[in-house]
Amino acid sequence: MTARHGEHVSLTPHFIDQARRVAELLDAGYSNRSIAGRLGVSAARISQIRGRLPAVEAYLGSPEPNERLRCHRDQLWRLRRQALELAAVIRRDLRELSEELEAANVDRILGLR
Repeated sequence: MTARHGEHVSLTPHFIDQARRVAELLDAGYSNRSIAGRLGVSAARISQIRGRLPAVEAYLGSPEPNERLRCHRDQLWRLRRQALELAAVIRRDLRELSEELEAANVDRILGLR
């Protein structure tokens, strides 16, 4: 049990599960309202849980699936950036090729080739 503002809070497995889920969603950037919707509780309940997170931090740990997702997200951003860089190079090469083909076409029309 922990005390906060004179009230006693029982650290039940249900509360710890809720706190773990709230911590994961907060870490993912969700707002209190969207977390409340996902968990089927009120936004006030989410605020209460958020206020008690420091008291149950030892029980929460760092969820491995969340860490994996963060790693995948970082990989996707790197791949996206690489794909955009490759697309820029391809576009530049296509423009140069198009200009060379146009020049060759003009030369052929003028009888220079």
